[in-house]
Amino acid sequence: MKLRTLIGWLLSLVVVALIAGCGGGGGGGGAVSGAVSMFMTDDLNAGYDSVWVAITRVELISASGSTVVFDDSTGKVVDVRALNQSGTQQFLHLGDDKVPAGDYTGARVTMKKDLVLFPTGATTGQNREFAGLNGSGLKVIDVVFSASKSVGAAKTRMVLDFDLSKWTDDGTKVQSASIDDGSTSGLDDPARHEEDDYHGTITGLTGTAPALTFTLNSRAGNTITVTTDASTAIYNGNGATNPSLANGKRVEVRGVFDPGTSSLAAASIKIKGSESEDPHQVKGPSSNLDEANGTLVVDIRESEGFVPDSSTIKVHADPATTRFRSHGGLVLTSAEFFAVLAANPGIEVEAEGTVSNGAETILEATSLKIEDENEDESGEAEAKGTVTAADGAAGTMNISVIEWEGFQSSSGAVLAITTDGNTHFMDDNGASLTKEQFFAAATVGKKIEVKGDYTAGTIAAMRIKIEDLGSNEAEAKGTVTAVNGGSFVIDISLMEWFGFSGSHGLAVHVDAGATTNFRDKDGNTVTRDQFFALVGAGDTVEVKGTYSSSTQTITAVRVKMDD
Repeated sequence: MKLRTLIGWLLSLVVVALIAGCGGGGGGGGAVSGAVSMFMTDDLNAGYDSVWVAITRVELISASGSTVVFDDSTGKVVDVRALNQSGTQQFLHLGDDKVPAGDYTGARVTMKKDLVLFPTGATTGQNREFAGLNGSGLKVIDVVFSASKSVGAAKTRMVLDFDLSKWTDDGTKVQSASIDDGSTSGLDDPARHEEDDYHGTITGLTGTAPALTFTLNSRAGNTITVTTDASTAIYNGNGATNPSLANGKRVEVRGVFDPGTSSLAAASIKIKGSESEDPHQVKGPSSNLDEANGTLVVDIRESEGFVPDSSTIKVHADPATTRFRSHGGLVLTSAEFFAVLAANPGIEVEAEGTVSNGAETILEATSLKIEDENEDESGEAEAKGTVTAADGAAGTMNISVIEWEGFQSSSGAVLAITTDGNTHFMDDNGASLTKEQFFAAATVGKKIEVKGDYTAGTIAAMRIKIEDLGSNEAEAKGTVTAVNGGSFVIDISLMEWFGFSGSHGLAVHVDAGATTNFRDKDGNTVTRDQFFALVGAGDTVEVKGTYSSSTQTITAVRVKMDD
């Protein structure tokens, strides 16, 4: 399900049999007590920039039968040409699985019949089919080991070499496709293992945040040990706040396999709720930004769910329904997202959604996330909580966390906050305050909202605001989808919410009565007529008031245009 081009990204498919029960095959005989690591690489063929194949199964062969160590009917899409760059192999861990102890004489790799070739310099792929398919219409390649490999409790390493130098293209079919027994040289070098996404369910969660360890049970039937630290971004895929890991949760983990510890160091974890999986995903550098029409172009470095026939794809986003995320997982507006892209030309993004093939191939995005770790990460975390201590002279305070996003925390955890000359201080209505005015008002027990850079239990505040919600009050932030100036009602698509049960993209009505306080983007008070003259579809607003679940309406006490 992954796809890589040669833009600095090298890939090796790794099938590791270490931990779980037999991965669906079972013909090998003997007790399931052996441990084997299997990797794939490429014997370089300079005639192509990319050769995309979809791998559905990998088996180990012994005298008594076969044992499946990887099985995915949808097919893992791999650019086998990118398994070697300038003669250097790179490796990507796929999962762990135990196998019966014993001697293995070879392996068997099964792939879908279709593949796509990109000759050197080409931006459009050539659709081909493997010659010599089996009765099920799949391509099966048997690998004969140069010598029998004995597998016991100690891990046995194996490398499968996609020898593209032997593959030939007759214009319709690829002939003579072969895979060889390869060298294990370089497997211990952490720098030669690539970052990738892994999908599955959490079990065996241990540790105390931010240092957690769990087993990821993949949808391909394998397992991976995952570790987190303070730099791991954890967020809810549906846009809700307060992300937390727990056994049984479905997640998407992005990280790099550590050969020394045989575990995956998580850079980010997206928690999936009841929402359905997006069928398609791409990652790569961004270009051709068009914020007005919500489009950009992605140079495809990775892909899930499809093998594109072009090196780039156009992505379309809807400000009202697409979820926009920073690198750390923080919710962004469409304008904020495109502003980061514009300020960082070529920055890498992840786009999830559905690919449509009409007059132009377009990925309709349900989610867009900045993937480049080198982005300016100001505003990478948000939190709400009650003040437990404050030092106005030093410009610091501690809060007891109620709500968090963009970092790991828990309800009641202590969070330190620092401010400086660039911090924007605001009152409950969004009006600007001086530092002295803010700390005079933000006494112990007051609720505040803070946004800024998170590091090891501290947020360096970019913006800090007093939040004085009553017991029945709610807050929401969303994209305006419709404005009725006659009845003073605004419809929004939810991005963030607090004090009621919501979901990303939920349509909420905002009833702005005569007593509502209206604010412009700078926090200045405006009249109701002035506000409705300013606001329009596509804008982002923050609302405070009382929520009715029966009508999905917030009767607004305050409405502010978001900056």
